[in-house]
Amino acid sequence: MSEKPLPYFMSNPAWYVLDEETGRYRLTPSAPVEALKSFEDFYSDDENLFEEDERGIA
Repeated sequence: MSEKPLPYFMSNPAWYVLDEETGRYRLTPSAPVEALKSFEDFYSDDENLFEEDERGIA
């Protein structure tokens, strides 16, 4: 079995941070639209991800 590639939003460490309280990644304001799409796809199964901020921006 092969490893899954990292999501696009993780290709640049300046685009995301790990929220240690929730254990989830958050996008930074410098993340481009393509990273937002990748982020949404990554968490597409999680209904509660966008409670605080629709874009998941830290």
